[in-house]
Amino acid sequence: MHQLNKEIATLYKSLKRKEKIGIRLDNLKQLIAQKELQINNLDKRLAKELADVTKLEGRNLHSLFQTVLGDKAQQLEKERQEYLNAFIHKKGAVQDLAELKKEQLMLEETYSSQFNIEYQLEKLLDQKEIQLLALNHDLETSILAANKRIINHQNKIEEIKQAITEGKHTKKILRKMVMDLNQVEDWGASTSKRNSTAKNNQLIKKVERDTMKANKFLQRYEEELTDLSIHFRIDFSKQINTLRNFLDEFVDSLITDWIIKRKIDNAMHLVEHIFDKISRINGSLEQEITKTKLFLESEEAQKQMLLIKEK
Repeated sequence: MHQLNKEIATLYKSLKRKEKIGIRLDNLKQLIAQKELQINNLDKRLAKELADVTKLEGRNLHSLFQTVLGDKAQQLEKERQEYLNAFIHKKGAVQDLAELKKEQLMLEETYSSQFNIEYQLEKLLDQKEIQLLALNHDLETSILAANKRIINHQNKIEEIKQAITEGKHTKKILRKMVMDLNQVEDWGASTSKRNSTAKNNQLIKKVERDTMKANKFLQRYEEELTDLSIHFRIDFSKQINTLRNFLDEFVDSLITDWIIKRKIDNAMHLVEHIFDKISRINGSLEQEITKTKLFLESEEAQKQMLLIKEK
């Protein structure tokens, strides 16, 4: 009986992992469709606008802003601002789509390799039921139910820890962005005609790379929070919406800084705000782990009492 219980517990954990993969695959299908539609719409917008896309490919962020926004009068043209926004979003969307499809392929292989877990678990549970009926013993039924609740608590803690880890990775990139943004000196029309230093250009390139990285990590963080919402009904819908708009708001802040501030200010405050938001969410997740551990300890204590009292 003990060996059978161990096998059931192992398969139950595998089933929960498979369910999580299934949820993620369903979400990926929607995200890929949305991303393909977004790229298609951006292509249409870019095709109607004033610049030749091929001439902009490969330019760094500073050069891109200079080329598209042009002089002071041109900067205030709504069409130029929208074109720049669309171009940067297209670049990010193409990268995102490639990452999403890569993840989808990997998860589909993992999911298909576990195709018969449900059947295996059902078969073992049938064996368990036959043995319990033969023994006419209520203890095994109670222990089995307790084990199931314990596994659920353990899975919840594991998934919350995964979300916290993604949040920490994102914060690391955002912290790096703040440090680099704080050192950028040449930004905006008043300085655009000057020759940028090699150090400044390097900083801007790093910011551009890290912006795309941060957006990717934020998407992963969002995925983990969505999984928690579906699996364990921990609602982070408001926070998810804030994180989801990061790239839109960051590009818009850069354009505002270029035209109005003449230095990177709004964009840096936005990054700091998202950093603090993740810190708050992770703090809430840590609290959820603490509460779940108390439930876990209670279940384990009740299971122990069942075993102690059995004669």
